Amino acid sequence: MAFKRISGDFTQNFHCLLHRVEECEGPPNIEVEFQFEVLAVDGSTLTTSNVGKLYFKKGGSSSGVHYEINKSTSLPDGKLTVRCTMTKSTGYMETTTCFARTIVGVKRRSFNWKFSYHNLLKAERFTNRIKPASEDEIDITLHLSVCREESCDNMNIALVDDFRTSTRVIFKYALFDASGKSLKCGEEKYYFFNVDNEWAFQLLSLEKEQSEKISSLPNDYLTLQCECAYATKITHQQIENICQSQDSLRSQEHLHSSVTENALSEPFNTLKNHLSSLYKVKKWSTGLNLLMVCASSIASNGKRRNSMKIVMAYIRIYRAA
Repeated sequence: MAFKRISGDFTQNFHCLLHRVEECEGPPNIEVEFQFEVLAVDGSTLTTSNVGKLYFKKGGSSSGVHYEINKSTSLPDGKLTVRCTMTKSTGYMETTTCFARTIVGVKRRSFNWKFSYHNLLKAERFTNRIKPASEDEIDITLHLSVCREESCDNMNIALVDDFRTSTRVIFKYALFDASGKSLKCGEEKYYFFNVDNEWAFQLLSLEKEQSEKISSLPNDYLTLQCECAYATKITHQQIENICQSQDSLRSQEHLHSSVTENALSEPFNTLKNHLSSLYKVKKWSTGLNLLMVCASSIASNGKRRNSMKIVMAYIRIYRAA
C-alpha cells in the first residue's frame, strides 16, 4: 500500500485487477462483468468501482482499478478488505456470479536515529539495524552515507530488503538538527522484487558552506525520524456466495422444485439457499497477494457438466507506484 498526503490527511492509493490464468478450462475467450468494493470493518461499502465488462483470454488481465481512500476508515487494525463481484456468461451455465473477499495486512515500523554529522563525513557508511519487536515483523537495515562533490555534499540513505517476498514499501522521514529545526522531510515509495535488494535515494543535499558549518558545531548531532509501511501476507480470504441466473435455475427443476415464481424474480436473494455448486479456494504461494476462485456446475443427471472455473481470476492488491 502506498500512502500519499493530500489536504493534510494521509490517504491510501492502491490498484486492483483481474487475471485469467493460463492453465484453465473453457473457451479461449470469456466475457466477464466485474466490480470491486472496498469494505469497512462492519462490512459496509466504503467505495465502489464502476462495473467493468471485458473479454478475458487465457493468461489475460484487466486494466487496474485505482482507489484513493482514507487509511483511518479503510485500514482498521491494519487490514484492507476488498470484495470483487464477477459475472460470466457462457454455454449451459448462462450466468454465474461469484462474491470473493480478501484481506491484506499492513505493517508499520517507526524509529529514530541520532548520529554525528561530523563522524558521518569521515566514515564511508553508517549502518543502523532495527530489530523486530515481534516474530511476525522483519529486520529493517538502513545505511547512511555522504557523497562529497565540488559544490555540495549529498547525504544518501539506503534501505536493505529483508521482506522475503515482493512487496511495495512507503518510507516517510524527517531530518532535524540539534536545535530541533527541520532540515528535510518527505516520503519515498519503492517495490522490492527480490531478496537482498538495496534501495537508495538522496536524503539531503547541502551546500559546502552549510555542510561545513553543521560538522564544525560542538553539538553536530542530527536526528532522523522514520516510518516504514509495507504489506504483509493475506490474513483472510473467502468465497461469500456463488449464484446462477434465473434461466439456469429453471433448467434444474430437481434442485429448485420448491422455488416459486416470486422468488425467481429476485434471484440474488434466493439463489444462495438453492444452488448446488462445488467450489474451492486456492491460495497461491507467490510474493503477490492472490486469490483464485473455482467452481463447477451440477447438471440434472447429477454429474458434472461443462466443468468450468469461474473467471479463473485472482484479485491482486498491490501498492501504487
